[in-house]
Amino acid sequence: MPTEVLMRAERVDQLVWPFQHATILGLVILLMAHQKVSPAQVGIHRDRWQISLALGITAGLLLVATQGLIWKVVPSVMAAREEFENARGSAMLWCANYMVGAFSEELWLVFCLVALRKAGYPLSVAVLVPSIAFGSAHFTYRLGALAVAIKGSFSCFLFLATGSILAPYLFHFLGNLGALYWARRGAALARRDGV
Repeated sequence: MPTEVLMRAERVDQLVWPFQHATILGLVILLMAHQKVSPAQVGIHRDRWQISLALGITAGLLLVATQGLIWKVVPSVMAAREEFENARGSAMLWCANYMVGAFSEELWLVFCLVALRKAGYPLSVAVLVPSIAFGSAHFTYRLGALAVAIKGSFSCFLFLATGSILAPYLFHFLGNLGALYWARRGAALARRDGV
């Protein structure tokens, strides 16, 4: 595909993302009502918010550090930096998309976990099924889809540990911001080095 067409498609994609995530939020809310799952059951409450905040920020910062280590240690990731669409476009638009996207995706993961547990499935199934589906939904990341599935499992465990959606949300949002930072840093280094 010509570079100009690809860049236009990416710009349109950035503008469509909020609508995609709003659709996900709407569907999850409808499913919650249908399955009689309350907002408190999916972690929308203020109980123990300080612990959830601390755990979410800590996990998110560890994820960002891990991303940086991977970028440094695995040269193939750095070589593919031009493929990361978040290396281009408005950083503010990316941040806004990440804010909405992280919440809608985490709400979906947590809802699935709660609904599967409510239906009597064992905890392992309730964590693995949504995590695998979450990774599969990111199939365009190729091998990175496996990393997304692992992140989904970790989000489920953060929810189970805190009972709040705040910790997995912050983990996800900070991880997305980290990916934005590392992709832009890699692209800037490539421009500086003339690669």
